[in-house]
Amino acid sequence: MMKKQYMLFMPAAFCLTLLACTDENLTGNGMTNPDEQPTGETGKVVVDYTLDADAPASRADGSATDSPETSSSSPIRSLTYLLYEKTGTDEVDNAVYTLVKRREIRDITEETQWPMTRENMTWNQREDLKDTLDRASVYKVVFVANADASLHKGEQVLFNASLDVKTPEGEEPQEPLLNFTDAYLRMPQEAFTDDNLFYVTTADFKSSKDADYVNQSLNLERVVARTELSCIANVPGSKAVEARLETYFYPRIKGSDVSSVDETIMAQICNNYKTSVTLLLADEQKLCGEYADYIIPAPEGEESVTCKSKLKDLLESFQNRPQEFEPAVQVEVLKQLTENLMSTENDNSSFSKQYAWENASEVRITFSSCTDKVGLDGTYRKAEETDPITWTVPVENGRINLTTFGTDDTGDASVKQEITSLAFYSQSTEGTGERLFTVTCQNAHPLVLDLAANWRICLELDPAVQILPKVRWYSANTVDVTATVDLEKILKLSTEFEAMQPPQGGDTAQGGDAGTNYYEEFKKHINTVISNVGLGDINNFKITVKIPNTSNPETYTCVPGWREVVNTASGNE
Repeated sequence: MMKKQYMLFMPAAFCLTLLACTDENLTGNGMTNPDEQPTGETGKVVVDYTLDADAPASRADGSATDSPETSSSSPIRSLTYLLYEKTGTDEVDNAVYTLVKRREIRDITEETQWPMTRENMTWNQREDLKDTLDRASVYKVVFVANADASLHKGEQVLFNASLDVKTPEGEEPQEPLLNFTDAYLRMPQEAFTDDNLFYVTTADFKSSKDADYVNQSLNLERVVARTELSCIANVPGSKAVEARLETYFYPRIKGSDVSSVDETIMAQICNNYKTSVTLLLADEQKLCGEYADYIIPAPEGEESVTCKSKLKDLLESFQNRPQEFEPAVQVEVLKQLTENLMSTENDNSSFSKQYAWENASEVRITFSSCTDKVGLDGTYRKAEETDPITWTVPVENGRINLTTFGTDDTGDASVKQEITSLAFYSQSTEGTGERLFTVTCQNAHPLVLDLAANWRICLELDPAVQILPKVRWYSANTVDVTATVDLEKILKLSTEFEAMQPPQGGDTAQGGDAGTNYYEEFKKHINTVISNVGLGDINNFKITVKIPNTSNPETYTCVPGWREVVNTASGNE
């Protein structure tokens, strides 16, 4: 599994300018030969390269530094010159360029002055930044900055760009890959710094018939981009969290009004209510007591019904109507979900912990898709690892600086850089670092770093814009939540039993004594029965459901949201 560490860089672009030469010429090895001056008769032409900086440099944190004229630290620490000559065409008639020369420009150090002019160059640099080319040939000139392995702890980062290819002992010699389209830069394993970022420039070169010296301007451009990730400053409070749970979490556990899934809230309400009704109606006579045979007068032409019969019909008629009880249940469910989620009793599962990036020193970033190579021809290549691609990056003051190849303007979806998770650690993962928390990017909400080369973007993260239940949440850790509903109001008992009267032959003639409210006495009796079986009372009837125990992070998933804070070309911060 590939381990990467990246920091940020000095945003500067360098202009590579071909200036008029003196009377010196340069042979293929970079040394002058005063006996060979280019003329039309020799078929040779001399080029003379001089570097210039066309934008101010800046530090890795985006703060300004000295101008290139006064900067004490050069961002270019090595410079490689590659010359490709056109040697034919391929099967689709594209020009084929083959490497014919490679040269390391000497004396490139942190003290190299920019712009690099004839006045401030060393003698070696004046020698190396010349070349003598065949007038009749067509070339592709390439300069690559900071590709020397010594800048990357000995790791080779420039491939298929050497004329000196050694065959490992015991292996058959192989034809070196020298085509321009074969050469590429690979992202190093160790952290980028301000002093070893990749810069590339390429240009076609063809001499005019009469010129002995040629001037041509090129731009040496950075091929990497920077993404700065940070977390929002304020952890959402209880009201904000409850609103997110109501919008995203609760609808996924609620179910439909006629849900057949026993684990959904609606199905649980149905089942719980049915169980309670069955318990109450197990002894209808006991439920209604002395009021069982009281009569509820019916309109003329209809039969009157007893209180026992009417109460049974009402209770049973609501067994498949969970929507009548759900609003009250929702209030209690959301309250409990929020309290459990925000609980700090179990520090390892604290919801707010994922907002404390300042407590982390390192983050392990996992990609589902990643680009780790860029060709000198500007093509990007997808990483070839079969396992998930993981880079390890420092977290400094709660911020992550991630350097990647800039792929936005390639038009190739296969090389997009898509992050699936960020696992934060208290210390280096190579030591005994404890994993603090993980921010997971859902498939529907991936974090895609689609920056162009030499571009900088700052993204501010809210780790829990959405809070969702895990799949099959009901098989995980659950807790019971009990809500109370006003059964009297839902069943409209006061209306249905308002006219109840003692039966014929009782102590009182049908119609009862004037002013007697038999329903209130009936209600008191029902409350006693309901209370005795542990279901509350008629105005606080208990409905119990199981919900995910959100004090356990295994029961929910947070979906992060990203807000763009800065999106600009590097150097314009």
